[in-house]
Amino acid sequence: MPRLPSDAAYTAIKLHETTTPAVFAARQAIGAGVPLMVDMNCPLDGTEAIAFAQACRAASPMFLEEPVWPPEDFATRQRCVQKAGSISLRARMPARSINFAKMMTAGAVSYAQPSVIKVGASRNI
Repeated sequence: MPRLPSDAAYTAIKLHETTTPAVFAARQAIGAGVPLMVDMNCPLDGTEAIAFAQACRAASPMFLEEPVWPPEDFATRQRCVQKAGSISLRARMPARSINFAKMMTAGAVSYAQPSVIKVGASRNI
């Protein structure tokens, strides 16, 4: 696979992917010095998410974003954070502020990205 030119001004790459070969191909293309983030959009159960994180460890992703379905399963997210090793979990938060607080208290995420428009919004909107 071709590598990016050394003069490319990429400071980080966020990949929308759910397969380990794609994660490793991206790592090979960008090299070791550029942070790689993997946004997954909730395709996996807890066991699959842990296996994916462990399988990707050698590609050194900075984090996996939203690997677990359902996203409100904070207990499973917390197990993934513990067992994923050096890989962090990240969550976008369209959730209500009460869920956001529960997720943070449960240790179910390493990085949080709250939606300032949606956090605290009424369910009737």
